[in-house]
Parts: sequence; structure tokens; C-alpha cells
Amino acid sequence: MVYPTPTNPRPTTSALRTPTGTARAQAGSISGDPASVASRIGGVLSDGDMGEPWTGGSNLAVMPAPTYLTQRRPYKYTASQTLLNKIESGITEKLGTSGEESTCTFEHWMRLQSNGHIKHGLDTVFRIPNESWTDETYLFDCYNKSWASVKPWVQQLQTGIKHPLKGVRKVCSYDRQNLEYSATFLKASLTSRFRSEIEHAVGLDATGPQVLLSIIERKLHLQASLQRELVSNLEKLSITSEPG
Repeated sequence: MVYPTPTNPRPTTSALRTPTGTARAQAGSISGDPASVASRIGGVLSDGDMGEPWTGGSNLAVMPAPTYLTQRRPYKYTASQTLLNKIESGITEKLGTSGEESTCTFEHWMRLQSNGHIKHGLDTVFRIPNESWTDETYLFDCYNKSWASVKPWVQQLQTGIKHPLKGVRKVCSYDRQNLEYSATFLKASLTSRFRSEIEHAVGLDATGPQVLLSIIERKLHLQASLQRELVSNLEKLSITSEPG
């Protein structure tokens, strides 16, 4: 699948292509006019006679340069394959579903996911600006968002972002790619059983934000159920402990 090439004023002399194959086709590939491949958020690094795009960071302020090597979107096949292999591996700590043991707590897993998304330049699509674009909500720090409230932002990333001052901005291929890359990274960080549950709930082609919200919803529901069970057991213990 080839996404349309975005129009962006940042100069570059490079095109980016991602590996082919089942998972790589799902993640998408980007190619086109070398003069218009720069990402909406991020920039282009000079690399000899070729430029190399990078992504990540806030929607409100562009960073001057990438912090991590894996924020770059290399145009060479071997380098882009290496990046995608890292994304397809997820994090080492796998989060389990009900009845399974996880290798870390849900809160710690969320922090690891946030760090992983930042290091791989995937975090921007999880940062939702307010209407005036003066502040943004980061989904890894917010557990009370519903898919209904987040869906309009994801749709804008896929069809064109509406900025209060700049108007409608054309679709950035890297935004669309990162929506898919982030879904791959999140699902690869789950146990096989939990991944199957999430894919059954949201579908195989769900974006990263939708996958994350589904994970949060299920884990919070599980925690609430355990808390209710604990309270019930404590109440029973209190009753049976009464004299007579």
C-alpha cells in the first residue's frame, strides 16, 4: 500500500520506503517526489547528498532535531527493515489479560509504552490538541478518554488536520504510517491471548490510539472488578467477625 506524498515546506532530497511483506504492507510504505517527503511534525536531517526524515514530539512545537536514532525514517531498505523489526517486537514486558500473569504492573507498562513510542517517533499521534491548539492531551497520561472523543483527531490525521489559524493541512503520510506502526508496537507488547482479545474487539486494522484505549478500558475494568471483589470479601469478613 502506498500512501499519498504530503506537501511540506521543509526541503529534502530523499524518499522513504518501508519493507514489503505481510506486516510491512500493513504498516504501509512511503515514496514519491523527493522534494516533498518531510514529516508534518519532525523534520529532515542532511545525510550526505540525501536527506532523511524523522518524526515525533508535540503538535504544538517542533523539536530542532531528533533525540533518538529510532525517530528517523530511513529511506534505505535495510535500515527501514531494522526499524520495523524493532517496532514489530514491542517491549520486553508483555501485558496479560484477566487470569494471566504480566511481567509488570499496568501502570509500569504504560510508562514503558510511552517511552517506547517517544523513542520510535510514534508519540505525536497520541497527543491531541485542544480546539485553540494551546495545549494537548497525551493519551499515555490520561486514562479517562473514550474512543468517541479521540476518533475525530484520528480521522483528521487520516484526512487532513484542521488548525484554527492555518486552516486544513494536507495529510502527512508519516502521521498515517505512525498510526499503524503504533498499533503494531502496542499489540506486540501484549501476551498472545490479550492480543487476540484486542484484535477481536477493535479489528486487525485499528490505529494505535484505538488499540491503546481498548487496552486501558479492559485493564481498568479488570481492576474495578478486583476492587469490588476485595470490598465484598472484607465486608463478609467484618460480618463474620462480629461477636455472637
